[in-house]
Order: sequence, then C-alpha cells, then structure tokens
Amino acid sequence: MQNAAIYCARFLISLYTGLLPPLLPLFMKNLDLSLALTGSLVSVFSLFTSLLQPVFGWIADRIGYKVFIEWSPLWVGASIGMLGFCDSYGLLALCLSVAGLGISAFHPAVFGYIGSLPSRNNSHAISLLLLWGSLGFVAGPLAVSLFTDFAGIGKSWFLLLPGAAITLALLRSLAAKRETITGHSDYTVSGMVQTIQSIRALFMFATCITIITMNLFCFTPIVWSTQGYSVVVIGTLLSVFTLGCAAGPVMGARLAEIIGEKKVILLATVLSLILLPCFVHVQQVEVKGAVFFFLGVALMFPYSIIIDFGQQHAPQHRALVSSLLGGFAWGVGGLVILVTGPAAEILGVNRILDGLGVFLLINVVLIWFCSGFRR
Repeated sequence: MQNAAIYCARFLISLYTGLLPPLLPLFMKNLDLSLALTGSLVSVFSLFTSLLQPVFGWIADRIGYKVFIEWSPLWVGASIGMLGFCDSYGLLALCLSVAGLGISAFHPAVFGYIGSLPSRNNSHAISLLLLWGSLGFVAGPLAVSLFTDFAGIGKSWFLLLPGAAITLALLRSLAAKRETITGHSDYTVSGMVQTIQSIRALFMFATCITIITMNLFCFTPIVWSTQGYSVVVIGTLLSVFTLGCAAGPVMGARLAEIIGEKKVILLATVLSLILLPCFVHVQQVEVKGAVFFFLGVALMFPYSIIIDFGQQHAPQHRALVSSLLGGFAWGVGGLVILVTGPAAEILGVNRILDGLGVFLLINVVLIWFCSGFRR
C-alpha cells in the first residue's frame, strides 16, 4: 500500500493517545493520588495533544513536515515508555506533557504531507488517515490493558519499541521523497491570520461535529449506567460508535466521487439530524447500537472532505489548516463539556443530548450560506 508507513505511524500515535484512561486507576493507587489530581492528568494530556497542534502546524509549514513525521513516533514512544518509572505526580504530568507535544507535532505534519502529494482525490487519502487514527484510538485501551496484565506497568519501557520501529520504517520510506516534504509557508503572522479567516466557516462546521461527538462520548455512558446497562454493554456500544466514526470519512470520500462533495456534506448533516433524536429515545439495546453506529458514520461522513477543502483554500498552510480543523477543533469540542456538564445537572442529560441538534442546524446554515464549502 502506498504510504503504508505513514498510516502505520498514524495508527501507532493514536494508539499511544488512547493508552492513558486504563492506566489512571493504577496511577491513582500506586501514587495515592486524589480523584482531582488523577483527573487533571487527563486535562494536561488533552491540552498538549490537541490545543497546541496549531503551533506545530505553523512551524511545520515553515520548516517542512519530514522531521515531525519521522521522529514523533520515537518521541512519543519514549515518553509513554517512561510512565511506569514515574514515582510522583509531577513526573507523570511531565512525561504526559512531553508525549502530548510529540502527538501535537505529528498530526499537523502528516496531514500536511498527505495533502501536498499529487492526487486526484486527496480527501480519500485524508480519510484513510482518519480511519487508521480511529482504529488506533480504539485499540489503545485494550492494548495497554493486556500489556499491564501480562507484564505489569513496571515494564512500560517496552512501549518504546513500536515507536522506534515505526521511526526506522519512516526514515527508510521517506528518504526518497525528501523534495516533496518541504514547507512553503511565508511564516508571517498576517499570513496565519489570513489563513484562519479563509477557513473560519469550515472550522465552525468541524467544531460543531466535535462538540456533538465529545458530548456523546461523555454523557451516553452515564445515561446507560443509570438505566442498568452493564459495563460490557456500555463499552460495546461506545466501540460500535467509534467504529462508525472511523468508517464515516472513508465512505464519505468515496460517495463524494459520485455525487459531489457539497451534497455529501449536506446529506451527512441531514442524516445526523434524523439519527440523533432516534438514538437518544430508542430503548431496545440492539436497535440503539445500530443507530449509534450509523450516527457515528453520518457525523464523520464529511470530515475528510472538510480538511481537504481547507487545504485547498490555503495550500501554503496545509499543516496549520489541518491542525485547526483536526486536533484544535477536537480540543474545543472537549472544552465545551465544561459548559454542557453543569447544564446536564440542571436540565438532565437527555435534554442536553437532544439539544445537540442545534449544532447540526448551525451546520446546515453554514453549508448554504458560506463560500468555504466549495473548492
């Protein structure tokens, strides 16, 4: 497969990103951390993995994508591999911060690189990146759970080895492509501001998607727990939704070749408007799982197209655009939970989930009235 090493790297980086949640109970017990301190580790990791991506995107557009793509797997693997040796909260936060920086450095560069390749369908190549990233994120919790059960957290340095192997593979596979991985940004503040302005409608659209998705991930397990669903059923439903989110961009890119990008974006938004209330109010667990899968597909259907549109609007800032529409938008979506969480305590979780449809209506308005949704 062309760019196989790139896709493997994307899978591994996302797998590393998903390792933290299963390890939290171990850190809490071994270091006698409070619930607040344990939760703050997630906040620290999220800050460095998502909200700082535009900084690295701006730099990658200036100095080139190659160095970040090749060395980030080793960088992240080494940082994650040190977690088992941390004997204090401060060291844990430091290792997670360094790992988060490596993750932030990788994602804008790899999307910028893929977008810079000559291709008849960049949105399809971008959709494959999204697919492998989602699969890695799904595999992360299971992989680290199996690893700690087998070897123990004290052998965490083994987690460095996959990163080192992928870095070696990337150094080999990208050696002959050096001339295609050079940044072209003018690296001026005015250029960056102009780029942000050119994709603001796309950013709003992507952020609406991430707000809905992050709130579904956050609140649906709470609702199901109160309804008596077992942990296994809850985990299965979330995995089904994640797989739908993974499949969505690939399916959307393929369909766009047949009916056109804008029609796919509008179709996905309308389907999401229909499926969201169906999912919230359906009771039978099998039906709920099927609807949840297709809701994930519909929500993520246009995502690779949106990133491709953004890169076409600002080709000299591909990495910056990708970071804004990717990691930064997901970071903003996570921060909105700080508002919807207290609101859910007052209004009820189901009302908040129903209210997420407002963000889909905003996206309909953006599609019809903003020029950013065409090449």
